[in-house]
This record gives sequence, C-alpha cells and structure tokens, in this order.
Amino acid sequence: MKKYIIVIVFGLFLINATAQKTEKLSIPPKVMETVKAIYPQLMNNSNAVKWEKEGINYKANMTQSEYPGYTVLDSTGKVLRMEQKTTEKSLSPKAMTYLKAQYPGMTVDEVWMVTDDKSATTYKTKISIKHDLVFDPNGEVVKPKGSK
Repeated sequence: MKKYIIVIVFGLFLINATAQKTEKLSIPPKVMETVKAIYPQLMNNSNAVKWEKEGINYKANMTQSEYPGYTVLDSTGKVLRMEQKTTEKSLSPKAMTYLKAQYPGMTVDEVWMVTDDKSATTYKTKISIKHDLVFDPNGEVVKPKGSK
C-alpha cells in the first residue's frame, strides 16, 4: 500500500512540474508590437518565433531562418539586444588577420552579429583551436619535438 501511495505522490509531483514548465508565457502588447514591426514576415507563422524570459526581459527566438537569431526586449518593448547568426565572411579582413595571428590553427565555428540598444554592432566569434599539448606526469607542459 505504501508503494502505491509513493507512486501516486511522485506522479502528482511530475504532473505539477511539467505543468509549470509548459505554462504559456504572457507577452506584453508593446513587446509583441515591436517584434511584429521588426519581423513582419515571420509573424505570419506562429512557429517562427519562440518566446522565453531572460531575467526580467523577453527573448524572441527566430527559428525559421537559415541564420537564426534572437531579440531581447524589456517589458516596454524597447530592444535591448539583437543577435543573428551569420558567416565567417561577415568578419572584416582585419578581424580575420587578428584571429589567425593570435590563434594559429584555429577554425571559426560560429559568428554572431550583435547589435546593442544604441545600434552599435559587434561580432561575437566562437573558434576551435587545434593544438597538440603534451604533459609530463607532474602536469608540466612538454614541448613536442621541433617546437620552439
């Protein structure tokens, strides 16, 4: 009998936890109006925008694009930040020269164009660096043969 009670209580706990996670997010009208103005072509498709909270702000994730992105807005509809995935070609030649000089052997995995609330644009990059490191049993780096 105790086993059944435990199973029932556990089941009710899971149902309650699931219900809280799937609760629909209420988006303020000003926030919705701003997103509709920025992305009118996406707003016709209800699956194109996925909403979530980011702290006290709202995040509209754009999912129906070759280059996904998102916009973070406050409750008044003011755009705080926009990020859109782009390609390595978006980086300036100077940025690529810097990356290649500072991180030899690296590959650019992702590039995101970030626009802040003052319309300043920056590019966030994620890189992979391919280096072979050799350590001795004490954790000291052993320089491979032929390295300087």
